[in-house]
Amino acid sequence: MDKHLYNRILLSSDWYYNRGLTKARIRDLSGAAEDLRTAIKYNKRNIQARNLLGLVYYEAGEVCQALCQWTISTNFQALGNPASEYLEQIMADQAWVETVNATVRKYNQALIHARHSSDDLAIIQLKQVIEAMPNYISAHLLLALVLMRGKQYAQARRTLREVLRMDVNNLDALRYMDEVRQQLRTAGRRSRNQEKQGKDERKRQRRFFFSDEEEEQYNRRNYGYMLFGLVVGVLFMAVLIVPNAREKAIEESGMDRKQYEQQVSTLETQVAELQQANQTAQQELDRYGAVPDDFFETASANSFEEAYTMYEEGAYSSALEKFMEAYQLNPENGRALFFMGKMNDLLDQDEEAKNYFTQVIEKFPDTEQSEEAERLIKEMDGE
Repeated sequence: MDKHLYNRILLSSDWYYNRGLTKARIRDLSGAAEDLRTAIKYNKRNIQARNLLGLVYYEAGEVCQALCQWTISTNFQALGNPASEYLEQIMADQAWVETVNATVRKYNQALIHARHSSDDLAIIQLKQVIEAMPNYISAHLLLALVLMRGKQYAQARRTLREVLRMDVNNLDALRYMDEVRQQLRTAGRRSRNQEKQGKDERKRQRRFFFSDEEEEQYNRRNYGYMLFGLVVGVLFMAVLIVPNAREKAIEESGMDRKQYEQQVSTLETQVAELQQANQTAQQELDRYGAVPDDFFETASANSFEEAYTMYEEGAYSSALEKFMEAYQLNPENGRALFFMGKMNDLLDQDEEAKNYFTQVIEKFPDTEQSEEAERLIKEMDGE
């Protein structure tokens, strides 16, 4: 072979190795793997490229392929080869080797389930695989595909974000993410149209129907008003109508003055009793008309429960409105504020989501919601 051509081949192998090393450092694992495979195509004895390719495979959860590359590397160079240390460390932990073998078997079984459209079984198996090996990128991608086929786009997006956190330029994950975002936008527009129609219908129904709490308060107030009106009517009769009737009766019957004074005394006593009854009725009316101390807290909790049900059903726009209603009723409801951010995140409204998550961190520090809000902000920033 021409020596000049041979040197160019070796230089090309080294060039691809250096580019693969750069990509591996910025966690572009798929890009690094492609360059490193090209490097060993030019020079199969490029030990550095082959060892780094094994490390990239290992980081991506492809343990078997990593072992294969390191074994070939040690065959080319047995002494002073870091691949020998990698193999010894892995083989020394037999429990880990058994875990890897079991995980690979489960992944293959999940692949069979997916091919036969047994999506529920595939999802169960893949979640077990990911729990055992969180960095197994192939399992994450297969899970995202199965979720997309089941139209569970929000869950698929979370899975793909995890893949892109581990491998920033994974082409499969990026292609799937574009499809997921398009489907979520379509579903969001459809949901907003449906929610607008439902909102108009609810507005029309509110003219005629009350909630249980509103109906109870309405009945209490009506009872108080009725009682107050009854007392006022009796007082009106006692003060204006009855004395005039008595006076007329006295004149017509010729009743003597003593009897008349006795009747007046009796009526004054009745008036005093009616005035006392009026005061009692007014107190009763005030009590029924007062808003309970925990009214807004209870109303906020009820709105939150309705919103969470809508969230589980995938009606994110409607759930966002209800979560906002719950927070307006009770500004101490940190969970409602957190889910306001989460709904905006699911609707691809990242700036609004970050704003709400930041408020959660500032207003409700050292809570589970603030920790989750910090994690989601970092995830949206690609950290």
